Amino acid sequence: LTRNSAQIRAEMDTLGKVRHRNLVTLLAYVPRSPNAHLLIYDFMVNGSLNDALAKVRRGTLVLDWPMRYRIALGVAKALKYLHNDARPKIIHRDLKPGNILLDEAMEARLGDFGLAKLLADDTTHVTGSNWVGTHGYVGPEYANTLQFTDKGDVYAFGVVLVVLLTNRQPNNKMFEHRNNYLGGWVADMLVAGPEQILDKCDKRLLGHGFEEQVLLTFRIASYCLAMSPTS
Repeated sequence: LTRNSAQIRAEMDTLGKVRHRNLVTLLAYVPRSPNAHLLIYDFMVNGSLNDALAKVRRGTLVLDWPMRYRIALGVAKALKYLHNDARPKIIHRDLKPGNILLDEAMEARLGDFGLAKLLADDTTHVTGSNWVGTHGYVGPEYANTLQFTDKGDVYAFGVVLVVLLTNRQPNNKMFEHRNNYLGGWVADMLVAGPEQILDKCDKRLLGHGFEEQVLLTFRIASYCLAMSPTS
């Protein structure tokens, strides 16, 4: 094994031991070459959150607020485990609806740890030489520093909340903002007030008595999308 491959093997061994109800279980790691690594997970019968939201838009699936709330809570619990309870700490680095899988009970299972990194207790960040992650879900500080911390996962979680609330991807024209920053759009909506926020949310979530929870979740998303990671 090269040093790089040995490091990957060590990280996969650690990820294979991670167990949490809101994480997809890594069943096997199969190295094929220095640049090809197969990760084998449990099969999730309901696909990804990205798939589910597309079905909602087509009218072939109902994803009401209690279900979306449970999905958001499941992802939050997964991140809490990875960041605070796992040893070493694990940062995902590619949190997005396509990597949030749904089991037979529509319970969220965070998967695809292909970009995940392990952080020793005395390490605060990962620095890369190339861009990783998915545009729209990566914090604004990453573009300048290429340094990724657990705060980057928190930012991505804020984007996921906005997607759950609006059923629109972050590159949607609705989110266009003067500083090209989703957090800025969210902050402007908070200033505009509850009626404007609800007008931008998925209309399928409204009229069922959950508006207060929807608005609170929108505010939580704004905290996750703070321009400064230290905030």
